[in-house]
Amino acid sequence: MVEATQGSCCRHCLSNRIKQSDIRDVGPVGGRRVNARPQTFYRIWCLPAVIALLSGVGLMTALLGQGGAWWVISWTALTAPLFVVARAMYVVFNR
Repeated sequence: MVEATQGSCCRHCLSNRIKQSDIRDVGPVGGRRVNARPQTFYRIWCLPAVIALLSGVGLMTALLGQGGAWWVISWTALTAPLFVVARAMYVVFNR
């Protein structure tokens, strides 16, 4: 069942310290090996929840704040999702 070797594992698996016994070759997906372990609820929804929380904080501070530091907080919180989208597009287009 285990066909991955030390040198053929992808960077994602090595950075998350997944044991080699958890990886199996289930066919090429974009030229990479596929993680055989199922994704947990936390891994799937952590980043979207943080983005939603930042957007909500940014919208509330923009609506309720009277200027100064409130505007800085709102602009920072509302631009964070843009950086996440820009990074995702960069990763997709530079494969």
